[in-house]
Amino acid sequence: MPTYKRKPWQGERKAYDTGRITKRWAGYNTTRWRDFSKLFKIVNPICAIEGCEEPTYFTDHIIPVLQCSDPFALSNLQPLCWTHGHSKSGGEGRAKQLNKDI
Repeated sequence: MPTYKRKPWQGERKAYDTGRITKRWAGYNTTRWRDFSKLFKIVNPICAIEGCEEPTYFTDHIIPVLQCSDPFALSNLQPLCWTHGHSKSGGEGRAKQLNKDI
């Protein structure tokens, strides 16, 4: 396989940066979590936000999973619909970006 030489005007190549501030919990990719989340959604079929009657789409951790001691604690979980789940995670991500800039 031929090696590629960079041209002098191209500069150094930077690693791809996703902009993600925190790491993702590795437990999301396990059968245990998927089965647990599926059962949680069956038991809690409606979004937890007051006034919202949409079906549950996300099993959301109230305290971020990387900061809590037990990711399977029912007291730290809430069912969220698609809209509220995305607005919550988007708001958390934006808050982290703002804190990072300071």
